[in-house]
Amino acid sequence: TMLDLMNHQAGFGESTHAYKEDIGLTIGEIVATNQPEQTYEPGTITSYSNFTAGLAGYIVERVSGQDLSAYIHEHIFQPLGMNDTAMSSDLKDNLKVYKKRMEALSYQADGQTSMGNVYFQVGLYPAGNTVSTMGDFQKFAQALLKRDKLFKKAETWETLFTASSTYPGTDMPLNMHGFWTQEYGTTVVGHGGNSIGYSSYLLMDLKNGIGMTVMTNQEFKQNVNQAQKAAQTEPVIITDRGEPAYVLMTYTEYEKTLQSKSVRSGLDALMPLDAADIELELQPRSRAQRRPVDFED
Repeated sequence: TMLDLMNHQAGFGESTHAYKEDIGLTIGEIVATNQPEQTYEPGTITSYSNFTAGLAGYIVERVSGQDLSAYIHEHIFQPLGMNDTAMSSDLKDNLKVYKKRMEALSYQADGQTSMGNVYFQVGLYPAGNTVSTMGDFQKFAQALLKRDKLFKKAETWETLFTASSTYPGTDMPLNMHGFWTQEYGTTVVGHGGNSIGYSSYLLMDLKNGIGMTVMTNQEFKQNVNQAQKAAQTEPVIITDRGEPAYVLMTYTEYEKTLQSKSVRSGLDALMPLDAADIELELQPRSRAQRRPVDFED
């Protein structure tokens, strides 16, 4: 169960609790209400879900008998000397951090327009509510790279940084117990997150012992919601350096492509099933006629 949760393969979709304050509720109370539908068989499909992070946090509470925030402080923050970090839903597990957070300012994607103090309390805080400094963030990254202090047994470190899920049909690592993998000539692992007006990112080259930590007080530039809405009407083509690279479509449309028994190409898969007898002649369209999709507000 925990492995599926860390791999985001537990089958759950998203829950509105990832975006609600849920003031005064415990993690257990939050995950017990408005549970999202378990759409997929566990262990079969990778589908990112903040709900699964919250559920994993609740399991830690049940097994340890401790509040998750207290458990994290005892086993991670304190051993690493991360004295300027808070993570509870109201951030009052570290009053110094709480007070500084109330003074923080963030900016829009242009880096110039102030958004003021945009503070959003995340009730399901295992999904991403930790507030820290760059110094503390680097301590965490260095501990992972040096394999220091967090685990007593060397085999635990070995297990942490082995693939817990792979890309379908390959032996290429997709996830390492919660850390996503990417290929940049060498395999790097990490995780990132965004909230209103703030972003953070951790990336590590385990082979060469190099890490990168990024923290910004600027809103996330890409508007994913607009892309999702557009995909409800028709597949959305996403470009890379001006060239078509990916297609975003609803899962229902994707299932149709899998069910098609005589698919000759990706274009055939996107055509209606009753379109086989339609004769249509189109003139070639020049590159200059292509109009990019604007996802900006």
